[in-house]
Amino acid sequence: MATYQALYRKYRPDNFDETYYILYTLDGKTPTASSAAYSAPIAITQACTLKAIALKDGCTNSEVATATYTIKAREVVKTPAISPNGGEVQEGTQVALSCATEGATIYYTLDGTTPTTASARYTAPFALTESATVKAMAVKDGYYTNSQVAQASFTITKPVEVVVAMPAISLQSGEVEEGTQV
Repeated sequence: MATYQALYRKYRPDNFDETYYILYTLDGKTPTASSAAYSAPIAITQACTLKAIALKDGCTNSEVATATYTIKAREVVKTPAISPNGGEVQEGTQVALSCATEGATIYYTLDGTTPTTASARYTAPFALTESATVKAMAVKDGYYTNSQVAQASFTITKPVEVVVAMPAISLQSGEVEEGTQV
C-alpha cells in the first residue's frame, strides 16, 4: 500500500489557509468540483491513475498532476518438496528437502507439528531412525507470504531376515555299505 503525502506538499503554498484545497480522482478522469477532496494520504489498493488539482479562492487553479500506479505482484514462496515422498522405508533412509523458490530457507519438523521459523533449519539430507511425519515450509525475505506446508509420512520397516533352509540328507544316519551315495 502506498500513500501520497507528496501531492499535498507539492501544491501547498507557504501561505496556506482554509480556502486552499486539492481535489482528486483515482479513475484517470480530470477532477471536477464534485471530486473527492484530499484530506489525508491516499491508500492505493488497486491499479489506478491518480489525477489531482490544487485550488484556492481568488487564484488560478494548478495544472493537473497525474500518476499511474500498478500493484506489485504478491509473491508466494513455493511449497517445498520432500524426497522420498513418504511410505515404508528402511532405517537410515536419507530424506532431502528442496524448494523451487531460489534462496528460500526451509524449516522442518519430524513429529508432525507445523513448522515455523523456530523449527529445525534444513541444511542437508537427514537419516530417519524411526517412523516420522516430516513437515516442511519455506520462507524468503521480500516475499508476500511463506510457502504452504509439505508433508510426508514415513514408516520404518525392519529388514526381513532370510533364513536358508537346512539341507535335507537323503539317507538317515547309520551304518552304510562302502560307496553308498547320499
